[in-house]
Amino acid sequence: MVCNSNAPLRVLLVKPCQPNTIPITTPPLGLLCLASSLRKHFGGGVEVRVLDMFLLQRRAHEIVREVAEFQPHVVGISALNFEAEEAGRIAHTVRRHSPDTILALGGPFAHGRQNLARIEATGLYDWIFDGEADLSFPIAVERWFRSDRRLDDVQGLT
Repeated sequence: MVCNSNAPLRVLLVKPCQPNTIPITTPPLGLLCLASSLRKHFGGGVEVRVLDMFLLQRRAHEIVREVAEFQPHVVGISALNFEAEEAGRIAHTVRRHSPDTILALGGPFAHGRQNLARIEATGLYDWIFDGEADLSFPIAVERWFRSDRRLDDVQGLT
């Protein structure tokens, strides 16, 4: 997706909804911290939305309207291990409806080497962040859309 350097970058951060038997929800603190880091890094040069699909009880197919309306340059998905399957469905839906959008995966499911081969085998994600991404994610976004697209030295990015 081409981004005019004068226009704000649009980043959609998503928390999947994986139904479970425990009817409790907590704020997606990791995504909220990431949104704050992006705003601090870019100032007015970024528009960030956080979509908590668990809170809203929305499934993967329901992200189409949000993607069509917001037209994000990047969709970042944070998933726990038990949310991995729904995260994949979200990524697949976004890829089908917005093929040029960068898809990033982070959160506990993406952390460590144990799931990396499985995640890479899906072919869904452009960027996979292992560990804290509050510093590295804004750097990756800046380099990809505002600089030389060199990401080989971005810490935690595979």
